[in-house]
Amino acid sequence: MRIAQQVTAAVQPDIEQTSGLPPHNNTPALDYDQYGKGDFRQGGLPETIASLQQAIKLQPDLAAPYKTLGNALLAAGDLEAAGRSYSLAVALAPDWAEAHANLGSVLYRQGELEAAAECYQKAISLNPSLAGVWLNWGNLWHHQGQTNQALDCWERAITINPNIGGSQLHINMGNLRLKRGDYLAAAASYQQAVDLDSDSAAAHSHLGAARLYQGEFPEAIAAFQRALQLNPDSAEVHCNLGLAITRQTRQQGQLSEATFNQACICFQRAIELQGDLLAAHQGIFYLITTPHPGNLDFDIIRKSAAQYRQFCPPPYQPIAKTAFLIAYLFSGFASAAKDIFWEIEQHLGQLEKPLAHQIISIIYSWLQFGAYRLRDDLTSNSRLSLFMGQIYADYLRATGLYASTPKTINGGSPGAATRNIPLKIGFISSNFWRHSVSWCSADIISELAQISPHIYFYVPKQVKEDDMTVRFKSIGTKFYRHNPGVDDIAQAMVEEILKDDLDILVDIDSVTEPVHCQILYRQPARACISWLGFEAPFISEQNYFLSDWHTHPQGVEKYYPEKLLRMPDCFTAVSGFKSNPVNRAALRAAMRLGQEQVVYLCATPATKVNRELVAAQIAIIQAVPNSILIYKGKGDIQVIKSLYWEQCHEQNVSAHRVRFLGINPTEEEHRTIYSIADVFLDSYPYNGGTHNLEALWFNLPVVTKVGEQFLARMGYSFLTTLGIAEGVAWSWDEYVEWGVKLGLDASLRHHLRERLRASKQPDNLAPLWNPRKFARDMYGIFEQLIID
Repeated sequence: MRIAQQVTAAVQPDIEQTSGLPPHNNTPALDYDQYGKGDFRQGGLPETIASLQQAIKLQPDLAAPYKTLGNALLAAGDLEAAGRSYSLAVALAPDWAEAHANLGSVLYRQGELEAAAECYQKAISLNPSLAGVWLNWGNLWHHQGQTNQALDCWERAITINPNIGGSQLHINMGNLRLKRGDYLAAAASYQQAVDLDSDSAAAHSHLGAARLYQGEFPEAIAAFQRALQLNPDSAEVHCNLGLAITRQTRQQGQLSEATFNQACICFQRAIELQGDLLAAHQGIFYLITTPHPGNLDFDIIRKSAAQYRQFCPPPYQPIAKTAFLIAYLFSGFASAAKDIFWEIEQHLGQLEKPLAHQIISIIYSWLQFGAYRLRDDLTSNSRLSLFMGQIYADYLRATGLYASTPKTINGGSPGAATRNIPLKIGFISSNFWRHSVSWCSADIISELAQISPHIYFYVPKQVKEDDMTVRFKSIGTKFYRHNPGVDDIAQAMVEEILKDDLDILVDIDSVTEPVHCQILYRQPARACISWLGFEAPFISEQNYFLSDWHTHPQGVEKYYPEKLLRMPDCFTAVSGFKSNPVNRAALRAAMRLGQEQVVYLCATPATKVNRELVAAQIAIIQAVPNSILIYKGKGDIQVIKSLYWEQCHEQNVSAHRVRFLGINPTEEEHRTIYSIADVFLDSYPYNGGTHNLEALWFNLPVVTKVGEQFLARMGYSFLTTLGIAEGVAWSWDEYVEWGVKLGLDASLRHHLRERLRASKQPDNLAPLWNPRKFARDMYGIFEQLIID
C-alpha cells in the first residue's frame, strides 16, 4: 500500500525571542534593525536588507541585525550569506539560542548535518522551551533515519506548542509510526491531524491507511470516503478504498456483486488518474484472480477482467491480460486463456527494467499457474519460468532482499557435527489446513517427527484453522504465524527462521505463494528446498527441488536452476484417506445408475479442463455402451457443461450420459464418489495430485496421460510406484484405448482393484502408502545435504 510520506524541514528563522542577547540601550542601529524587521514582515526584501546593512554599519558589534539579515538572506535563497550573518550573530552573542538554531537550519539545508545538530543541541541547552528548534531537530533526525529520536523531538515541540507544524507534523509522526508497525500510535497521530484540520484530505487518507493496517475496515472505508469528498482526484485514496472494501469482504467471508463492482470501480478510477500506480494494478489483479468467498458469478469476474484490459495503460497490459487469463481459466475457458497466454508471453520479452520488475512482481505466480495448465512443453515452460524467475530475483535484489550469508546462520550445523544430533527441519506453507498439500504431506511429516524432534512450522498468511491445523501443531516443536500487523511478511519470517537456526527449510507450496519464494531466496537455512505444491521457483542455483525419477527422469536437470533431489520411489506418500461410510449399491440406485453400468469419474477443477481432455473422455464413453461419465469439480459449471455437450454433439453421444456433481462440504463426503465409479480419468496437461491418490487409495483404476513436465507426470509416478502399467497413456489415442479397455473388460478392472488392495497390506506395503519409509529416505537425503 502506498502512503505519501510528506516530511518538511520547518525552518523558523524569524524567532523573535531575545533571551541571551547582551543588553543594549536604544540606538539608531537598533532602530534600523526594527525597520528591517517591519519590512521583512511585509515581504520587502530589498528594503529589509538595506535597513539591516545600515544598522550593521552604524554598530558592527550589535548581534540582532546580523540575525535579522540572516533571515532575509535565507528568504532570498542565499544560504551562504545567511550562514555568514548567523555566524556573526553567534560570535557576538554566544548565549543567544535563536541565533544558534537559525545557523543550524542553514547548515541543515546545506547538508552539513553534524554541524547543524550541534547548533540545535546548543540552542536547546540555552533555551529548551523553543518549540521550533525541537521541530527542526526532529526533522534532522528523520533525515538521518533515526525514527525514535525524531519522534522524541517532535513530541517535545508539540508539548511546548500544540499547534506547531499543523496537521502535517502529526501526519509525519504517524508515517514514522506506521513504518515501524505501531499502527495504534500511527492512527492516534493521524486522528490528531484530523482534529487540527478536519478539511485535510491527507489527514483523513492517512488515518484510513492506519485503520486498514489495523484491520478496522469500516473505519478505514469511512476515512477514505471523507478524503475523497475533500479531494476526489487522489489516485492513492481511490486505490486504498478499493483495498479496504476487498479486505472487509474477505473478513466477512462473503463477496457480493455490489461490493465486487464497487472495489473494481475504485481501482479503475485510481488507474485512470495515475496509470502507473502499481498498488492499484495489484489491487484489481488480486481481486479478479483470487478465489472469492460466497457465490460470486463467474461471469461478473470475467466481465471485470475484460474491462480491466480496456482501461489498463499499454505498458501494464501483461498484468491485465494475466488477470483475464486466470478469470477465464477458473471458469473453464481454456481455449480463450490459451490465446491470451501467447500474447502475454510475447509481450514479456519486450519489457525493460524497472517496468519488468513491477509487472513480474505481480504476475510471477499466476502466469506460471496458467502456463503449466495450458501447455505441456518442458522446454518452453522452463524457459518462461527461468525468464520470470531471473527477473523476480532481480526485483528482490532491487528491493534490498539478499541471500543470507553463512555468517548470518549461527554456528555450524548441529546435524553435521555428529550423527547423534537430529536435524532441525522447518516447513513453510500457507495451507496447514484441509488443503491438498496438507493431505499429501501430513503423514510424512508425522513420521519425520519420529526421527527428529526438531520440526518447525511457519505460516506466512492468516488462514482458517481446522483439525488438520491442530494435527500439524501437535507434530511440531514450533508453529509460528506471522503478526498480521507486520508489513514486510517475508523479512519478518526470515528473521524468525534465522533465530531457529534450521538445517533444512522445506517450502511445500512453492511458486503458488510468492512470499515463500522471497523467503527461500534469502536462504535462511543451511539448505532450502521446494517440494510438492507446484513446479520449482526458478530463482536460485543455491536451492533445491525435491521430486522423483519418474517425474524428473535423467537429463531434465538442464532445465532447472535449482538442484534436483530425487526420492527413490515417488515424490510423496500417504497412509490413506478417510471417507464417510457408503453403500455402493444404494448410492448408485439413488443416482439412477445401474449396478452393472460402467461409471467413469473425472474429478478435477475447471482450471485443468480443456477441449482435448473432454473430447477424449467423450470418445471413451462413446465406445463403451451404456457407460456414464461423472464430472465433479470447481468452476463455472455452465461453461463446463457446454464443453462436454459440444463434444457429445460432435461424437453423437447423448448428453444425458454425462452427469455433473457439485462440491461437497467436506473431503470425507467428497471421497464417497470413488466408491460409485469404476474408472478414474485423469486430467492433462496438469495431472491430478490428491485426486489421483484418493482414487488409487479407494482401489479405482486410473487412466493418465503422461507428458514432458513434472505436473504432467504425477499420475505416471503414482502408478509406476505401485508397479501398475495399465492405464498409463503416452498419447490421446492411448488414453482413449485404455479408457475403453478398462470399461469393456470387467476382469481387468477387478484384477487392478485386487492389486491396489494388495498394495496396502502391511506385509506388502507399496512405497506410495508408506510415509514411514518416505520419511526415512527424505531424512537421509537431508542429512547428506548437510554433511556435504
